[in-house]
Amino acid sequence: MEKKGVTFIELVAVIGIVLIISAVIFSVFSNGLKTYSTTSGKSILQNSARSVVEEITRNVNNAQVAYPISVSSGKVVVDGNTFNSLSDCYGLVYVKLSSSAGNPFIYVIKNNSVYKIFLDGTGWDLPIGKYIENTSSIDAPFSSNSNALRLRLNLKYRNFSESYTTFMSIGGY
Repeated sequence: MEKKGVTFIELVAVIGIVLIISAVIFSVFSNGLKTYSTTSGKSILQNSARSVVEEITRNVNNAQVAYPISVSSGKVVVDGNTFNSLSDCYGLVYVKLSSSAGNPFIYVIKNNSVYKIFLDGTGWDLPIGKYIENTSSIDAPFSSNSNALRLRLNLKYRNFSESYTTFMSIGGY
């Protein structure tokens, strides 16, 4: 008498083969997703850094006067004027373009974004870049009478961190 169906051994063999194929497919998919996530995170940081560097460098290069600033106790003093509404801000740079080009402004970091603040009372501009750490800075690395400024940006997005350093010259000199 002939029996129809599959044996237990055949069933276990088929299940084992299906599990092996599933593991290979999952591994390939998982690696692709991880690569996409890494590339996406780094791209977001690079785009943010690029927009901040381009904006600040362009204005410093066109500036008549530019120098690093700091914010202490929510206040910054620029050209003898005290600005009190800068609590939780970290100062970057003061920029004064030529007298015909408009009012002076400062760049600050607040809530991990860089903002341009106009000092004529018109207020804050939209954020330029995001994911900027408060440890970012601008300084004069060579000497206080040098026209060069160094911008250091530290960015963090999810579990990705990047640091960028660039040099710029005041007035393009």
